[in-house]
Amino acid sequence: MADQSKGKGIAPKRASNPADPGQSSRPLPPIRTLLEDEEDGEDYSEVIEVLKQYIKSYKRVIASQSSDIKTLLLNLNTLKASVEDSVSAIKNISSTLASLTNSSNTAATTMGKTSYSPRFDPFSGTMDLDSPPRPPRKEPHLGPAVNSATSNLDPPIDTGSKEGFKDTITSSIVKELSKKAYTIPDDSKLSRESNFEQWIQAVSIVLRALGISNFLENPDISNTYSDSDQAVLLILLRDSLSSSPRAAISWIYIPSKAFKLLVRQYSRPIESKKEDVYNEFHALTFSTYKKGL
Repeated sequence: MADQSKGKGIAPKRASNPADPGQSSRPLPPIRTLLEDEEDGEDYSEVIEVLKQYIKSYKRVIASQSSDIKTLLLNLNTLKASVEDSVSAIKNISSTLASLTNSSNTAATTMGKTSYSPRFDPFSGTMDLDSPPRPPRKEPHLGPAVNSATSNLDPPIDTGSKEGFKDTITSSIVKELSKKAYTIPDDSKLSRESNFEQWIQAVSIVLRALGISNFLENPDISNTYSDSDQAVLLILLRDSLSSSPRAAISWIYIPSKAFKLLVRQYSRPIESKKEDVYNEFHALTFSTYKKGL
C-alpha cells in the first residue's frame, strides 16, 4: 500500500500560467497520481481542489484565446472594409478614365469632320473661322507651279498648259483632298432639278478654292489635264452628287462629259423638259403626217 503521508496535508497546487504572475511556476500534479495515492475510505478533497485549479486554468486559457479571436475578427473586418474602399476607388478611377477617353475620341472625331469644311457658306451667309482660309478669287486660275508658302494667297496665272495644272493640283491639292479639306454639305449635293443652282454654287466654291473655277465656264479645258488631274476632278464631281445624279455619271470617266451630262439633265425644271418632249413628239407626228400625204 502506498505511504499515507503521500497525498495528506498537501496544499492544493495551482496550474501554471505564465500570463498570471501570481501563480506558482510548478505544474499541477496529474489526476491519476492523486487517485492512486488515496487509500480506500479517504476523501478526495485534494483531488477536487486540483480539479478546480485545472478548471480555472482552462477557463483562463479559453478566455485569453477568445479575446485573441475577437481581436483577429476585428482586424479582418477592418481589412475587408479597407479592401472594399480600394476596389470602389479603382472603379471610380476606371470610370473617369473611360469617360475622358470617350470625350477625347468624340472631340477628335468632331475636329476631323469640321476642321476642314469650307470657310464660307453662301447659303446661310455665315463665316466659319475654324476652317482653312479660302484663297482669294483671282482670274485666271491655272498656271505654272508656285512657291508652296504663297500658293494659297496668289493662285497661278493661267497659261493653258497641262504642266501648270498638274503642279498646282498634285503638289498641294491632292494632299488637301486626302484630308477632306474641301467638302460639300449634304443638303447642297445635287439630287434633283430643284437644287441644281444650289449645287452649282457649292461646286463653284470648291473649284475656286482649288484654283480651277474656269472649269464651270469651259469644261473642255479639263481634256488637256493629265489622267491624275482628271481623276481629281471626277472625284470632286462624284462626291458632290447623291442618288440618281451620282448613278448617272457612274460609267463616265471624263470630267467634261460628266459635267455636261449633269447640266443637260438637271439644269432645267422638269416641266420645261416635258414641254420639249411634247414639242418633239408633235414635230415627229406632223412630219409623219406630211409624209403620208
